[in-house]
Amino acid sequence: MAKRDLILHNFGWKVFSVLLAALVWMALSTAEQRAWRLQQSPVINYRKFAVSVAVLNRADGAGPFTLTPALVEVEIGGNAAALEKLQPREIAAFVDASTSSEERSFRREVRVAAPAGFRIQAITPAVVVVTRTPRPAH
Repeated sequence: MAKRDLILHNFGWKVFSVLLAALVWMALSTAEQRAWRLQQSPVINYRKFAVSVAVLNRADGAGPFTLTPALVEVEIGGNAAALEKLQPREIAAFVDASTSSEERSFRREVRVAAPAGFRIQAITPAVVVVTRTPRPAH
């Protein structure tokens, strides 16, 4: 049999088998990559922190204020190893009193800022009562 006949004999079947082999290889490669990515993705754990709430207030110095409650519980999610290293002082909880009018007591939503890579899951309580305390007379 001539060399040319070795290539051209059943040529359609040969092309089909090469295409089929390529498809099988791509499917297995994609499945392997997906499994590897799932293995590498960190497990999200949660941890609770007691954080004191600060008051952001106007530039004109309206205040001082007292908060009820002054502490909130913040549940943060993230990588287990990173959560173990996270310190409460790295978490900032605050209320914005800069838009308050002259009312003596009002409610504000607590906002929380955490380092990059962490997700705020819950804030308890989510709202605190802000009370303007009178300044001492001089």
